[in-house]
Amino acid sequence: MFPTSRPLSAVALSMIFSLGCGPGGEPVAPVSVDETGGPVAPSEGAAVDVAARPFDPAAPAVPTAEMGWPQFRGPNRIGIGVGTNPPIEWSDEKNVRWVADVPGRGNSSPVVSGDRVFLTSADEETQTQLLLAYDLNSGEPLWQREVATGSLPLRQMHNEGTHASTTPAVGDGVVFVSQLHDGALWASAWTVDGERLWGEERVGAFEMKHGYGASPVLYGSVVIVAGDNLGPGYLVALDRETGQVRWRTPREPQDTYGTPLIATLNGQDTLVMAGNGALDAYDPADGSLLWSVDGVTETVAGSPVCGMATVDGEQRPVVLASGGYPGSETLAVFPPRDGETEPTVAWRNRDKAYVPSPLILGDFVYMTGDDGRSWCYDAGNGDVMWQTRIPKPLFRASPVAVGTGDDLRILQTSVAGVTTVYRATPDSFEKLAENQLGEESYASPAVVGDALLIRSASGRGADRQDRLYCIAAE
Repeated sequence: MFPTSRPLSAVALSMIFSLGCGPGGEPVAPVSVDETGGPVAPSEGAAVDVAARPFDPAAPAVPTAEMGWPQFRGPNRIGIGVGTNPPIEWSDEKNVRWVADVPGRGNSSPVVSGDRVFLTSADEETQTQLLLAYDLNSGEPLWQREVATGSLPLRQMHNEGTHASTTPAVGDGVVFVSQLHDGALWASAWTVDGERLWGEERVGAFEMKHGYGASPVLYGSVVIVAGDNLGPGYLVALDRETGQVRWRTPREPQDTYGTPLIATLNGQDTLVMAGNGALDAYDPADGSLLWSVDGVTETVAGSPVCGMATVDGEQRPVVLASGGYPGSETLAVFPPRDGETEPTVAWRNRDKAYVPSPLILGDFVYMTGDDGRSWCYDAGNGDVMWQTRIPKPLFRASPVAVGTGDDLRILQTSVAGVTTVYRATPDSFEKLAENQLGEESYASPAVVGDALLIRSASGRGADRQDRLYCIAAE
């Protein structure tokens, strides 16, 4: 996939950024609608791209280079790059395959489909929101498109926020983008060659406190945009081919920033959102509420995760979220099984990750808070396996798991641009490396084959320069 040469061409959120266990089971058929706009049964044998399949924690597939990294937190939606083997150590000069300058400023994460890397950015001087494409093999810029121009809310944003904090999603050769401007959320679709297919479509009004951070997610034939805000909130599904609204579900007013998780839980396709003082589960086919559990706090910036937990010798799916403000809580829930209508609270505690999303690997949860406090829990009962503090706070990026066999590692990037690499084991915290790249980073790494894609920045003010690095063994 990559050349053997090392060409050199030419961060999510704050409270916001671009915040997905591998896609498993049979491909999900596209969501269909009847003449009234209601959902109907999908056609037999229909299949969709990997980015639109919900993750089934009971039947995980190992991510491959062919899957790419098509959305926030990867093809699996929860940051699992296991099966890949990128370098343990790197710097601005060591194990850099290429580096590309990125115009403007952004906290969004890179996504990869085929031989192309996609990224959003924003130029505050020209009031322009951008979609960018790079060659995966060389870092060469391929094209740059203006998604929107004007009416960026310059003064109403957290000081760490940007106008490009949401990560694109790619499926079937189409790149989907959601952005905030003109007091509303907007969505658009582009081919991988930079041709606009539709949009911008106005998704809904948006009253923000710190900006917008929820990235679009794909499910079957729709792209789903979350719009929790201080005005009436909403979940909206747009037709991937036309941008037309397929369903809309209202949510209570509250500023939350996390990207929804879509997973198959005990046979039920489920969209999970955290915030508004609850962990809510919806049917992604029609937006109907499946179940809800009180907890997690009102404001949540990280995304929910799911995995498998061992309980009394039995493997069960578990969903977990952590927030937030005011107060703090980490909540783990067992979704309802056949014959059950309500979920069961597995465990909860007063620890919090807040902005970085948690990670579930095997039977264990790995979590780092904004201040560097880090934990490993038993996913089934919440027992603390170890606790430590990673230096170099603050932390905004979400962790990524990489490695093969028994050599599994977790990457946790700080705002200072330092990625701590530690061994993924419940036995103890074992740091393997600290790697500096640039001076600032809010984005979460992408993993493709044995390479990492990391967005970082150096300089301040007019001298600031965002860059995209491809990290791979020399």
